[in-house]
Order: sequence, then C-alpha cells, then structure tokens
Amino acid sequence: MKHLLIVVALAALLLGCQTTTTGEPGIRYGMSQQEVIERVSRTDKIISTDGDTVVTEGTFAPTRQRARKTFTFQDGKLAVVNHTVL
Repeated sequence: MKHLLIVVALAALLLGCQTTTTGEPGIRYGMSQQEVIERVSRTDKIISTDGDTVVTEGTFAPTRQRARKTFTFQDGKLAVVNHTVL
C-alpha cells in the first residue's frame, strides 16, 4: 500500500509540472499566429513572417539577453518556440 501511495504521489507531481508556457510572457502554445504576432510586436522587432514561421528579435525574458526568437505554427497553432541568444 505504501508503494502505491508513493507511485500515485509521483505521478500527480509529474502531471502538475506540465506547462503550456513558452518562456515568453503572455505567449502560450496553441495560440494563433495572429495572437502571437500581436503580443510579440509590443516588445520585439518582427524580422519575418513566412508561412508557418514568425522570427523576431528582442530580449529573452528569463535571462534578459538579446535573442532571436522563432515561433513555428502547426495547423494554425503555436507548436514550437526556439530562442537563439545573440
């Protein structure tokens, strides 16, 4: 019984750690391309919008370093965010 309780507690902890945030304030996975552009254009310079990809330059929020950010969309929803520190 003790082992079952530990397994259940660990599973709940792991499920609770899942997140939909991207590391960018106000940006969440599953947002539309237009929503992402509206939000990032407030703080970042949009470099390009090419089909399912939006590239911006600005500050990487967690470290406050200058970065290029690539937002990739799949089926019209934000799926991948890549940060490259400049």
